[in-house]
Amino acid sequence: MNMNSSGDEEKLGNGVVGILAESVNKWERRTPLTPSHCARLLHGGKDRTGVSRIVVQPSGKRIHHDALYEDVGCEISDDLSDCGLILGIKQPKLEMILPERAYAFFSHTHKAQEENMPLLDKILSERVTLYDYELIVGDHGRRLLAFGKYAGRAGLVDFLHGLGKRYLGLGYSTPFLSVGSSYMYSSLAAAKAAVISVGEEIASQGLPSGICPLVFVFTGTGNVSLGAQEIFKLLPHTFVEPSQLPELFLKDNGISQNGKSTKRVHQVYGCIITSQDMVEHQDPSKSFDKADYYAHPEHYNPVFHEKIAPYTSVLVNCMYWEKKFPRLLSTKQIQDLSAKGCPLVGICDITCDIGGSIEFVNRATSIDSPFFRFDPAKNSYCHDMDGDGVICMAVDILPTEFAKEASQHFGDILSEFVGSLASMTEAADLPGHLKRACISYKGELTPLYEYIPRMRKSDPHVDEEMKKKKLGNRVVGILAESVNKWERRTPLTPSHCSRLLQDRTGVSRIVVQPSAKRIYHDALYADVGCEISDDLSDCGLILCIKQPKGTETKKMPLLDKILSERVTLYDYELIVGDHGKRLLAFGVDEFNFRCRISKSRILNSFPVARFILYGLPSGICPLVFVFTGTGNVSLGAQEIFKLLPHTFVEPSNLPELFVKDKGMGQTGKSTKRVHQVYGCIITSQDMVEHQDPSKSFDKADYYAHPEHYNPVFHDKIAPYTSVLEKGCPLVGICDITCDIGGSVEFVNRATSIDSPFFRFNPIKKSYYNDMDGDGVLRMAIDILPTEFAKEASQHFGDILSEFVGSLASMTEVADLPGHLKRACISHRGELTPLYEHIPQMYKITSPTLLVNPDEEDYISPGGETKEETNK
Repeated sequence: MNMNSSGDEEKLGNGVVGILAESVNKWERRTPLTPSHCARLLHGGKDRTGVSRIVVQPSGKRIHHDALYEDVGCEISDDLSDCGLILGIKQPKLEMILPERAYAFFSHTHKAQEENMPLLDKILSERVTLYDYELIVGDHGRRLLAFGKYAGRAGLVDFLHGLGKRYLGLGYSTPFLSVGSSYMYSSLAAAKAAVISVGEEIASQGLPSGICPLVFVFTGTGNVSLGAQEIFKLLPHTFVEPSQLPELFLKDNGISQNGKSTKRVHQVYGCIITSQDMVEHQDPSKSFDKADYYAHPEHYNPVFHEKIAPYTSVLVNCMYWEKKFPRLLSTKQIQDLSAKGCPLVGICDITCDIGGSIEFVNRATSIDSPFFRFDPAKNSYCHDMDGDGVICMAVDILPTEFAKEASQHFGDILSEFVGSLASMTEAADLPGHLKRACISYKGELTPLYEYIPRMRKSDPHVDEEMKKKKLGNRVVGILAESVNKWERRTPLTPSHCSRLLQDRTGVSRIVVQPSAKRIYHDALYADVGCEISDDLSDCGLILCIKQPKGTETKKMPLLDKILSERVTLYDYELIVGDHGKRLLAFGVDEFNFRCRISKSRILNSFPVARFILYGLPSGICPLVFVFTGTGNVSLGAQEIFKLLPHTFVEPSNLPELFVKDKGMGQTGKSTKRVHQVYGCIITSQDMVEHQDPSKSFDKADYYAHPEHYNPVFHDKIAPYTSVLEKGCPLVGICDITCDIGGSVEFVNRATSIDSPFFRFNPIKKSYYNDMDGDGVLRMAIDILPTEFAKEASQHFGDILSEFVGSLASMTEVADLPGHLKRACISHRGELTPLYEHIPQMYKITSPTLLVNPDEEDYISPGGETKEETNK
C-alpha cells in the first residue's frame, strides 16, 4: 500500500469527505453541501454513493448550523486529516492545505491570476490534487457549477438599497429607501417580497419626475444578467430596445410654476444590450458582425458612451470582458458625459471586473461597505453617498447573501459528482468533465494546465507580425482529397457552404479545390457561391478529411512539416463534448462486410423474405456474429446486421446454440435448414478473467491493472463464433478498427476497397489473396465510411459547420470554446500544452490507456484518442 510522507495510509480516494470552514471572508456563509445533501450521501451507502464518512469543520457563521450536520450523521471536527477529499467554496488559507489530499473549490488559478499563485505553489509542493468548480463544464463548454443567477439577484437588491440612499442625498425621496441589503433578509423569497412592496408603491404613488425616466441598462444575456432582471421585473416596468431610448427623454409638458414637472412616473424602464450595441465597425459600410468582432475587436470603435450611456440611469454590468475588447466606459468618456449632464446615477458592476470594461471602477467593495462614489469632474473617489458623481458597487461574493438558496442549488449539482471525486485514486478513472477540471494531480499540473508556468512569465504584448498573417481571416478552403483514390467524402457539402456564406457565421469566402471524384460536383459548390480554384493561399482555415498528399498520420514527417511551417492544426478526432464523447466521427457508418452493400440492396436485391423461406445450410449454422464493444462502430455494424432475421444471445448462452442436431439425412449430414442468424455483443468482461479465481471481473481494476488478467476469449467465445467484428474467428474477421497487428495478432496488414480480403491459414502460418482454401477470411479497410460518401459527408458537415465560424475567425487559441481549444495540436507552429508530450512519445512503444476500450469514441486520460484509422 502507498504511504504518504507522514507514514499514514494513502488518503486519496478513501471515501472520507471533509467540509471546510470558510475563512477567506467573514461574510462567506455558503457551504458546498447542505445537511440534506450529506444525509443522502451517507444514507445511500458507500457502495452506491462512494462516500463513507463526512467530517465537517465547525463554523459559527455557516448558513447551516453544525448541529444540523451532526443530526444526519456527519462528524464535527477541526481535524480533517482522515479526509481524502476536502470541499470548500472559496480558497482556504495556505496553512489549511493538507498534503496528498484532493481539494475542490473556486481556486482562480487557471488563468495564472497573480494573487492566487502562492496558493497554487502550496498545492504543488504538498502533492495535492486540485479540482476547480469553475472548470467543471458540460456540453458546449457550459459551466455546471455556478452561482451566476444568485450574484445577479443579490447584486440588484443591494443596488436598489443604495439607490434609495443616493436619491435621498440628491433631494429625492423614493420607495427604494425601504429596500434592505440582500443579507438582511432571511431568504430570497423575503427579499423579493420587499422589492414587490416597493413596486406596489411605485405603481400607486409614482416616482419623482426629476429622476425619470429611470432606465436600467443590463449588459449581456447570461445567468448573471438573468438573475438581475428577475429582481428588476418585480417592479412595474417596460423593456425597450436600445434604439427606443431617445424617445423616453422627450420633453414633458406638465410643468409647474417653478419650472419643474409635477407629473409622477409609475414605472421604470429596462434595456438589454449586447456587443452590437456597444461598438461599430470602423468601416461605415460594414455592419456589426459578432464573429468578426470576436476575431478582430481592433477593427471596432466603442459607441456605448454615445448611443446608450446618455439615456442610462443605472448600468447593471453582467458581461464578460477581456483586454482585447474596447472598454464599455472609460474614465475620459464618463468625464465628457458628466459635463454634458448625463443622467447616469450609479453602476452595479456584478462582474466585479476591476479596472476592466468600466475603467474607473478600480476597486472591489464589500458587503458591509458596498459603495463608493466617483466624481468625474474632480477624478476623485469618496466613501459617502452624497455630493457629485456616480455611485459604484463591485462586491465579489454577492451569492453568499442568499447563502441558503445558493448552497442548496450548488449542492444539488455537486452531490452528483462527490462520489466520483471521493473514491478517485487515479485521474484516468474520472468522467471527462471532472478530469478536465483537475488542475493538479498529486502535485503535478495536468496536461490541460501545463501552460500556467508559462503564463506567469509570458509577455503580454501581442506579436504584431502574426496579426498580418492569414490566420483568422474568415476565408475557408476545402482540399481535394488526395491520399486515396477511393476517398470521395468532403468535410462540407454544398448545402453547408450555402448556409455558412449566407448567414453571419464568421465565414466570408469559401474556396474549393476542384475534384472529379468528390461525391458532390464542383458546379454544385459554385452554384451556392463558393470559388473553385486550386489556389488556397488566401485561406486562413483549410479543411479536409484525410491528411494531405505526401504525408502519413502514423509518421512524424506530417507533424514536422506542420511545425516548421508555423501551421495551426486542429484534429477532428480531438473535438469532444461532454464526458469525452467525440463530436466528429464516422463510426456509425463504418460497417461493411464481404458484399459491402447498402440497406436498400439488402432489403431489395437480396430480400429477407427469401432468407426466411429457404434458410441457410445447417452445415454453416448456427451462424454467429460476435461484435466487440458498444461504441459507434459496433452500433453501425449491428444496424446492418439487424436487417437480417436475427436473435441476439448473451455470451453465456453461446454453447446452447451448438447442441447436436437430430435431423440427419442418409449422408450423415443434417437436412435441417436454419432461418436466422445469431448475434452476440461482448465487452472486456467476456474477454478476460482475473488471475485470482476468487476475484470477479472489475472494470476499473482491469483498466488500471490489465496485467492481473488472463485472456479467455479463445476459450469461451471463439469456439462458438462464425463471423467476428474483431477477435479470433472461425470463418472470418471484419476488423473495422483496422488495428494492424493489434488485438488480433495475425491481422498484420490493411486491405483496400478494391481488394478487401486476404486469407490466413493458421496451420501453415501463411497469407493468401484468394478466398478459397483453408483458413480465415480477413478484411481491414481503413476508409470504409467513404463508401457511403454522401450520407457520411452530410452527417459530418452537419456538425463541423457549427464550428467552422469559430475556427475561421480565430487568431488566438485562448478565444476558442473549450472543445475546440482541446483539439488544437499546434498553434502557429508550436505544440499546444496538451500535446507537448508528443516529442517524448517518439520513443515510446507502449499503448495508450483508454478511458473505456469498449467504446471506441472515448478520449484517454491525456486527451489522446484510441489509435484508429477509420476517421
